[in-house]
Amino acid sequence: MHPATTARAQMLRGEWVDQAERSIDQHRKSNLEVIVLDRQDRAVANARVRITQTRHAFELGLTVPAQGDPPASARQQPLYRCFNALALDQVTRWVSPNRHWPKPARDHIDRWAQAFDPIQMSFGTVIASDPAVNFDGLAKLETAVVAELLRQRVDAALELDPRIGRYDLYRDTTGPADLREEIGFGLIHRLFDQAHAIDHDAGRSIRLVNGLDTLSSRQIVQRARSYQLRLVPLSGITIEQHFTGQVLAPALSRTLRDRVGALPVPVTLADLEVGGDSQVAAAINLETVLRLLFAQPNIEAVYLAGLTETQTLESHAALINEDGSLTASGQLIDDLFGKHWWSEVEGETDGRGNLQTRVFKGWYEIEAVLPDGTVLRSRAYVDVAEGEKHTVVLQQTTIDG
Repeated sequence: MHPATTARAQMLRGEWVDQAERSIDQHRKSNLEVIVLDRQDRAVANARVRITQTRHAFELGLTVPAQGDPPASARQQPLYRCFNALALDQVTRWVSPNRHWPKPARDHIDRWAQAFDPIQMSFGTVIASDPAVNFDGLAKLETAVVAELLRQRVDAALELDPRIGRYDLYRDTTGPADLREEIGFGLIHRLFDQAHAIDHDAGRSIRLVNGLDTLSSRQIVQRARSYQLRLVPLSGITIEQHFTGQVLAPALSRTLRDRVGALPVPVTLADLEVGGDSQVAAAINLETVLRLLFAQPNIEAVYLAGLTETQTLESHAALINEDGSLTASGQLIDDLFGKHWWSEVEGETDGRGNLQTRVFKGWYEIEAVLPDGTVLRSRAYVDVAEGEKHTVVLQQTTIDG
């Protein structure tokens, strides 16, 4: 266990919080029914049922730093168990057109993956509209050579690690330097097609920078639809976002509802940093952001920029202090995703052998203790749509006694 943090933010309250919680209950939970039967298919009443969540279906991810090992015993620590995904943005930045990755980079990714056992790994940017972000030679080459380099880049990205399931194939910075104006949408379309041909199951996204800012958010729907109108086969949109100053819930709520909610494909938040004037202020801002993001139904993943102060740019955005203790923001994430938005249910079956409840979507261990002391166990992944229910049947067999 980590030492207690010296600064801790309070859980927020208010009408917008209640409204967000109602949306979270509607979109992030599923109905679960447990049926307990004996060997003769008869319902077992008064069986004691315990339903224990082990992981969220929602992707809450960390960005792997370019250097540095994961925290010791990461999966056993209170904060780290909340994370179930990893982003490789810092490791996979464009360095050269070589298609093969050095062994140290692969080993670095392996250490983090073994520590967190992610359900998803996100590659990050493959190519950016700003030539300065890419390999230097890319901005100086003819279109045909650029196309070949892009093909090599896609091959290298998709061959880096078979566990990678999401790629931000094109990072649109919407700045004055725009490679897209030179190479055209046709080459971007080809980039997406090549990625789909190599790994058709992987997510293929356009990445936008600071798309939740007040001014940028006005353009986000128009920018995203410009790709769809040109038949670019994207399956998601990724938004990089750093929050500075005070985060105002009404303004962010409107942006998420009216603009992000209008986007035609699922949305991922990447490289997310939420700062503030102090640890407590940063944690309050972070709670505001996470509550509203989690309440927005078309947001499918959130990846935070880093754990420590050396891995973040925003003041007080770190999740752990130098001594390994939790900052107020780190404690806040554990409070939300490890406790508040986490399902632990205990109850007894009724006369029909049923127990019905509502739980957060994710992975579960389910145990039933029959009146005679027999213990039945199973595991389940619960992720059914609103109005439907997931049914788990626990039946006594000759092996159970």
